[in-house]
Amino acid sequence: MGWNSFDAYDCRINEAQFKEIVDYMADNLLSSGWEYAVIDYIWWHPHPGDWNNPKRRHGHPDIRYATDGKPLDPTTIDQYGRLFPAVERFPSAGGGKGFKPIADYVHSKGMKFGIHIMRGIHRQLIIRIFK
Repeated sequence: MGWNSFDAYDCRINEAQFKEIVDYMADNLLSSGWEYAVIDYIWWHPHPGDWNNPKRRHGHPDIRYATDGKPLDPTTIDQYGRLFPAVERFPSAGGGKGFKPIADYVHSKGMKFGIHIMRGIHRQLIIRIFK
C-alpha cells in the first residue's frame, strides 16, 4: 500500500511537504503495510497551475502552449529529453541530482519511493528536434 501526492496536493507538493508525509508514514503507517510514497504529476514544473484557465478550475495544472505549440511555461528538461524535478520545489534535486536525495531519504525510513512519469516524449523535446 502507499500514498500518492496527487490525492492531497494535486500537482503542487514540494520537498518539505513530501518529507513530512514520509516521516508521518514511517512513524504511523509503515507497520501496517503502507510502504510506498509517490510524487505525482508535473513535479518538473516550478509553479504548476499558477494561472486562471477559463476552461478548467483555477489553478488546474495543465501546461499552457502558444498557438505555434511552444510551451508558455517552464519545463526542466535536459538535451536528451529527460525531465528533472524543479529545484524551486525540490531543492535537493539541484546540481543534476534529480530525485536521488529524496529517494535516499524515503529508503532510509524503510519505505519505497515512486514518481509519476508520463509515457511518450515531452512536447518540448519534439519542438527542439524539429526546429
